[in-house]
Amino acid sequence: MHGLSSQAFHWTYTGVGAIFLVLIVYLILALTKTAPTIDTIRQFADIISDRGGVILVLSLMSLFFFVQSMRLFYVLLDLIAHKELDVQNAVALMAIQFACNSAFGMSFGAMLKTMNGNAPPPPAAAAGQSPTPTPPADTGKAWPVKQ
Repeated sequence: MHGLSSQAFHWTYTGVGAIFLVLIVYLILALTKTAPTIDTIRQFADIISDRGGVILVLSLMSLFFFVQSMRLFYVLLDLIAHKELDVQNAVALMAIQFACNSAFGMSFGAMLKTMNGNAPPPPAAAAGQSPTPTPPADTGKAWPVKQ
């Protein structure tokens, strides 16, 4: 029986090649003394820290989590088709729930919130109540007041 991790997360030549390409480019830049300076990295961090950069990062995270969710669905369906996984496996259902609701939903929701720019009202203010709690009237008795 081959496990879920061997199907969903395997090394490919393109993945390993991309890692080696990044390392080789960095080594060439470091040896020729043209590697990015601390100020350049700080400027890049400031750009990413801007609202547009946050939207870009969150959209990339949303895309990544969406692709991983689809890969997880297909791997689980393949395991079910080969009778290696029961359809009522709680671990598989929790993995799908995390991938779809938590990971993708939170990054996509944060991206939409950032694009909107308006902060949502507190739950109490949305229900018509005062957003800040008011203390009870001073009765001269110790807190809490019991009646």
